[in-house]
Amino acid sequence: MLPFVQEGLQVFVFDYSGFGLSKGKATRKHVHEDAIAALEYLRTRPDVQGTKVVVYGQSLGGHTAALLAGDRPALCDAVVIEGGFGSFREIAKRSVRLGSIAKLLVSEGPSASEALAHYNGPLLVVHSTEDEVVPIDLGRDLFNAGNGPKEWLEIQGPHCAGPFLQAELLADRIQRMLSVKD
Repeated sequence: MLPFVQEGLQVFVFDYSGFGLSKGKATRKHVHEDAIAALEYLRTRPDVQGTKVVVYGQSLGGHTAALLAGDRPALCDAVVIEGGFGSFREIAKRSVRLGSIAKLLVSEGPSASEALAHYNGPLLVVHSTEDEVVPIDLGRDLFNAGNGPKEWLEIQGPHCAGPFLQAELLADRIQRMLSVKD
């Protein structure tokens, strides 16, 4: 997230249970609970009072950002999803060579696409045309599930490399999203 800091944005990053320096087990439930706890904590910090909070999630974090926006829309001034997907079964089908059989082996869990139906704030969905991890049509499906105001942004580069390759462009789009909310 350093490129965003260099573009003048404040950034708060946290590790989900079982990732980075966090203990615990990375389950879908824990990841979602961790995201809620992080956002609620961030909103209590005195240095954040009166500022706008953008939830930015990449890949699995994009799925989580959509769920967070659906569960806690009042806490999200804007949402950015990069390289995200709406359905665990659909990403499993596309990610492994088992095709439709993978959909039977993976439990669905909460749908990011359905969650976005409960969020009416600014939404930016970013996806690389060169993404080899999450197919671009899954990003488009997520965008189509969102309400609005919303924007679709295609970029180039590997999966979730937007902050490194397009920091200025993304920072500009985030600033514009926040001005729409004013």
